[in-house]
Amino acid sequence: MVSRSRIGWKAQKLGSQFEMFLEHACKFSRVDCVRIPDGCRKVRAGSGIRLLAVKTPFDYILAFKGRVAFLDTKSCGSDRFPYSRVEAHQLEALRKLGRHAIAGYLVYFSESKIICFFSWSRLLDLKPRQSLGISDADLAQGAHTVNIAELFNLSEK
Repeated sequence: MVSRSRIGWKAQKLGSQFEMFLEHACKFSRVDCVRIPDGCRKVRAGSGIRLLAVKTPFDYILAFKGRVAFLDTKSCGSDRFPYSRVEAHQLEALRKLGRHAIAGYLVYFSESKIICFFSWSRLLDLKPRQSLGISDADLAQGAHTVNIAELFNLSEK
């Protein structure tokens, strides 16, 4: 049996690798990319100050030829992305910005080596005990042939 900490470590490593891959793919596609840093805030704790982690609304802002996209990245070991992986605070931020620009989740399905974009509106339609597959994606590309600029050909929803 594999320990939970080992599973978590492997998931975190896969997520970090996907983020590095995305940044390189953006450079290759001539898409400007800004990573939103992990957040924290200061709180008083006794006589000192302690840092407390704060959830960020999403991971990346991308820009290409005058268009902008707001993305959160996820990686998934299976060929289904479950409702339980959608974070409410992220979906709300993506919904607000998605009224004006491209916004959603960029999901790496590591088993099939496919990268999919799911718009905020598609994620909003997802209900408990449901999941999204590759065929549900607004855009799907093989990891070896990915062109991030294709994301900007999607109409804003």
